[in-house]
Amino acid sequence: MRTLITTILSVSALLVVSCAGSSNLRTEIFPQTGSIEGKCDLILYNAHEDELQIKIAILDISGDEFTIEPFAAKFNYRIIRGLDVDEALVLAEDHLSKADFYDGMELRRVFGPGGNVVAIEGRPVYEPFIYGPLDITDTTYYVPEQGLIKVIVRAIPLKRMGLRDMQQTQ
Repeated sequence: MRTLITTILSVSALLVVSCAGSSNLRTEIFPQTGSIEGKCDLILYNAHEDELQIKIAILDISGDEFTIEPFAAKFNYRIIRGLDVDEALVLAEDHLSKADFYDGMELRRVFGPGGNVVAIEGRPVYEPFIYGPLDITDTTYYVPEQGLIKVIVRAIPLKRMGLRDMQQTQ
């Protein structure tokens, strides 16, 4: 049942993004954490899709004009509000470390429409012998209305990456 709901939401999300006329927001890898200060809301996302466990942590930085909300079923995420960034990073790494084959956390900055950083995304880095250098998670951030940023989180299908056949032969 959850897979059906996730599939329906993913297809709906693609239609919403393609019909909304809004452009997707830019992200980039962010190796340093020292320059992030202040308060944030922590979004912990966890779902199973295409035979993969998908985990993402998003630090929605407080004090800007945007609120970030996953385009997902409520049972796939939870939000912890009003955390210090340092505390949120510890909780984010704890959340991500429970992913299968976890080998570290990668941070990415999420830039709003004006070019300012509105969030920090944490995602697991996996053991290289499992997925190789490939990233198995795709996130899309977009602005459907003023003051709101939606994020769509989905798995990149193993078959599209050429891994499903390889995994079945092992």
